[in-house]
Amino acid sequence: METNYRRYQKQLPKKQAAFTPYQSPMMMFRDYRYHPDYLNNVAGGYQSLTYSHQIKDEKPLCPIETQGETCNDNDCDSQHFRSVGITGIVVLVNPVQSPWNTDNIANPTDNVLLQQMGTEHVPVRSQADREKWNDGLQMVIRDLKRAYVKDAATIAARIAEYRRAFVEDPTKVVYLD
Repeated sequence: METNYRRYQKQLPKKQAAFTPYQSPMMMFRDYRYHPDYLNNVAGGYQSLTYSHQIKDEKPLCPIETQGETCNDNDCDSQHFRSVGITGIVVLVNPVQSPWNTDNIANPTDNVLLQQMGTEHVPVRSQADREKWNDGLQMVIRDLKRAYVKDAATIAARIAEYRRAFVEDPTKVVYLD
């Protein structure tokens, strides 16, 4: 005997299985920027707001802009979309936050990617590792400066290459302590 539920199920359209390409769960981490396939998988490359931004976690986004409008209030204390993206030229290093010596950096301005990718989530476990990281990063910076490289994508790619070489595993993008 066929139940009403079975008749109802037979009337429903058959679902066809759809192919969805594999997406690594590692893409959820900001450190995915260091993966060798990053540029092939992320629209916007190193300037993608998903991975490279200046969003302050403790400060709310402007409610006017989250509704799709433009905030013109000069007294608005919220974050605005125009200010969370990487702007291109910022101070290279904050001397208080920077773990490396900036005395030999001739030009004090460069892309914020250099600061973010060189100082955040550094893959070190000891002070000796930190010194080795800083020394190598200084060499990368010096080489970029000597070659007059100012392109954000090139700078970020060189730092990502250095990090992959430093950890000695190109697929180790999330460095867990």
